Amino acid sequence: MALLVGSYTQSIILIMDTKLKTLDDLQDLIKNESQESLYLDFKASGSLGKSDGKKAEISKDVSSFANSDGGTIVYGMVEADHKASQIDSGASDVDKEWLENVITSNISPRIDDIIIHPIEITTGSYAYIVHIPKSNRAPHQAGDKRFYKRFNFKSVPMEQYEIMDVMNRETAPDLSLDFVWQKMDDGHIYDLMGNVKKVFLNPFELTVKVVNKTETPADYFAVRLYIDKKIGIELSDFANNIYSYEERDDIIILGHHSVDVTVLQFRWSVHSHGSVWKGEDAEIATSITINIPKPELGDSYLFAYEITAPHMPKNKVYRAVHAGLAGHRLSDEISSEDGIIRELSL
Repeated sequence: MALLVGSYTQSIILIMDTKLKTLDDLQDLIKNESQESLYLDFKASGSLGKSDGKKAEISKDVSSFANSDGGTIVYGMVEADHKASQIDSGASDVDKEWLENVITSNISPRIDDIIIHPIEITTGSYAYIVHIPKSNRAPHQAGDKRFYKRFNFKSVPMEQYEIMDVMNRETAPDLSLDFVWQKMDDGHIYDLMGNVKKVFLNPFELTVKVVNKTETPADYFAVRLYIDKKIGIELSDFANNIYSYEERDDIIILGHHSVDVTVLQFRWSVHSHGSVWKGEDAEIATSITINIPKPELGDSYLFAYEITAPHMPKNKVYRAVHAGLAGHRLSDEISSEDGIIRELSL
């Protein structure tokens, strides 16, 4: 096992909280030209009408996020070309309790853990931010007795096979990866003969954990990590539950662009360790040392993963490591190629 000279600096890269809560958050959406997506939808305040048609539309949009991968609806934001354009005057004839009641009474079964943030725009007028989790009780039926999902920028009816797939959520694990980054002092890696193997000028230690979001335990799973080749990697330790490991070079095609990556593949077996239960994260790599080069250039690097388990659809997630003199940031999870292309400014 390789050795790294240098002690840890207690600095952890923080992942941004994506929950919109304040008027400043809404203004940032406009400033950053944030775009509607599978996870974000903009609606004018007029969408919060009290007619049966408006209520049905609310139930359609909210249930589509719960049936898909979760997301956020911003009521009170005008969009142009699917981008946040301006904050409107807000809604004055409805309140948070009314909106909660519309969602509860028009969607079946009830969606757990929805969060609604009212934001006062002018005296007595409010925008409403609705955060909808991915639901393990799906599929949820909207007020018109149909089932919807998110597709690109809108809510569309689900096919029969999609409804059946979603019904299996509660009986299948829902796995994702969590990452903890620790900045390390600059140093050298030596081989067993004492020769310098690698010099790290901006090293981080990466710990990888598997998180299960459902009550169904995972006895087996497979993981592929895709790390930009421009980031130097030195693997130094693995959890003892890994029964198979592979490292290889590959290329990820993103639109008209290609990114050279190192692929780290792990497999987990219940025979060498216990199941992964909800609330009990499992470490699959306790120490991967990576080197982010030349932070003064302010570059961005691809960081992605795939994870799958029996009865569970493959979960593929893109992320970007943004480097700069002020620090380093791991982007939010991105599920689409278009999204990561924009994030990496390719």
